Amino acid sequence: MVFDTQQATIHNPWIELDSIHPERVNVWRRASMQAGFKADQTKLMNGLSEKEFENLEDDFQTTIIIAGRHCERAWRGMFSSVLFMLTTCDGVVLSIFGRDKLVEQMNEMHNVRGGTIFSLEQTGINAITVARMTKEWVYVSGREHDLEMFSSWSCFCSPVYHNGKIIAYLDMSLSDENDPMLAAGYFGLVLQGIERDLKRSCPENRKKEIYKQFEPFNLTPREKEVGYFWLINQGALQIGMQLGITEGTVRNVIKKVYAKTKVSDKGQYMREFLY
Repeated sequence: MVFDTQQATIHNPWIELDSIHPERVNVWRRASMQAGFKADQTKLMNGLSEKEFENLEDDFQTTIIIAGRHCERAWRGMFSSVLFMLTTCDGVVLSIFGRDKLVEQMNEMHNVRGGTIFSLEQTGINAITVARMTKEWVYVSGREHDLEMFSSWSCFCSPVYHNGKIIAYLDMSLSDENDPMLAAGYFGLVLQGIERDLKRSCPENRKKEIYKQFEPFNLTPREKEVGYFWLINQGALQIGMQLGITEGTVRNVIKKVYAKTKVSDKGQYMREFLY
């Protein structure tokens, strides 16, 4: 949230459904109705086949792992009735994160699981479809959902960015009895963490980030090269073969890196630059 001291108002980073032009929302609703959408359905239609979903999981493996790590930390420290859903840009559910009982209930009662598709035609207005249509962080309260089975859930959904592009969407759903504004802060932190770790997961970005951390220590170009490879856990022999120098030279350079960065061993070195 951003506080404007001159106007004495708080600007939320998300948009709400009632802030979107009514005609635009009506166009979405008409499209879903024309496709045969039914508000009283209790189970969503089947999505991808098992094989199709397995292939999709492989493509998004890194994103799923990173999102899962951050979402698990969040839901363990939050309300008991909170779920995170990661979807593709097409609204296909990649994974659901939350307490096992709640995840199982969503699957058994509503057919919401990996491979389920949150399209406008199948699910009407909800946080995922609105976020996909607007490409913004959105908030949809329970009563605003077209599907009656989601009427007791308030939801935030936002694009997940990597290298300036939207690669997925993250939804956080919580029961209406919980304070959504309190939960929004957690959601923002989860998003930031996912996008930060996605950036770090890219080898080129990771290298740039580590080189930037080296700047205050006046390392030579060779020391930076060796220091980087040592940080990503390559051995002295492997580093020497890549750089065309002997293993002994690599070890001597590592000693110089340790001296300049004021660490005494590899564990301390790793903690200094990786954590």
